[in-house]
Amino acid sequence: MNTRNSRITLIFGLALLVAACSSSVFKADVTRFHGQSVENYLGQSVIIRPIEGMTGNLEFSSYAAMVGQKLGELGFTPAGAKTPDIVAQLDYHITPIATASSSGASMSIGAGSFGRRSGVGGGVSFPVGESKQKTAYSRRLELVLIDQASGTRIWEGRAMSEGTQADPQIIIPLLAEALLSEFPGLSGQTVTVKINPEQ
Repeated sequence: MNTRNSRITLIFGLALLVAACSSSVFKADVTRFHGQSVENYLGQSVIIRPIEGMTGNLEFSSYAAMVGQKLGELGFTPAGAKTPDIVAQLDYHITPIATASSSGASMSIGAGSFGRRSGVGGGVSFPVGESKQKTAYSRRLELVLIDQASGTRIWEGRAMSEGTQADPQIIIPLLAEALLSEFPGLSGQTVTVKINPEQ
């Protein structure tokens, strides 16, 4: 395939992606790993911290509270000032992956990112005509549950989705709900979880 045809394929492929992301149903690909004894930890106390090497701040605390609410619905309890039974390490990021016009005739690839692994990069654009643009984002949430006493990982998972919504106040609770649905989930398998945000 020559360069011109490759670009045409890329443009229309990403345009279809943006159109698909406009659906009101939130979808996430969820992968989890755990041992057979993970359910024995339900009801124990937990504290949520940033992944190793990252520093927590007010922004992180806000999103940690969202994830903590979901853990509470499962039966875990907040450790508060006490030594926790479980340390939950949290990571997240929301990154632009493509920008397309409403007609699918204008496209650019590349941008910065939002989240714990943010950065700024260049991009390649394919402007054709004038029309309203939409940006598609890659949204990712990762969570690891660690036994405080032994340091053993008892559960870990990630939820990934793509869409035009980038507000973390909206996206992170949805990713957390998808990630923790039917906890602990099938170990070692990737499943697609669908959520209707209006329900």
